[in-house]
Amino acid sequence: MQLFENSLTVTNTITANTVTGIIVATPGTAPALASDPGQTGEIRIDDNFIYVKTPSGDWKKATLGNLV
Repeated sequence: MQLFENSLTVTNTITANTVTGIIVATPGTAPALASDPGQTGEIRIDDNFIYVKTPSGDWKKATLGNLV
């Protein structure tokens, strides 16, 4: 197992069973339809939602709210 104590930049794909620490998602193109292509587990964000590609093949989204 490889441990990184500072930072790791990846420009391709990482497959992992467990991830600990902080993950920063780069804002990208939000899926327009639940059936848009993507890889299971893929995460996308925009200003209002977080999107996750589920094992069933659909994109699911959750609303992002402001901290109060």
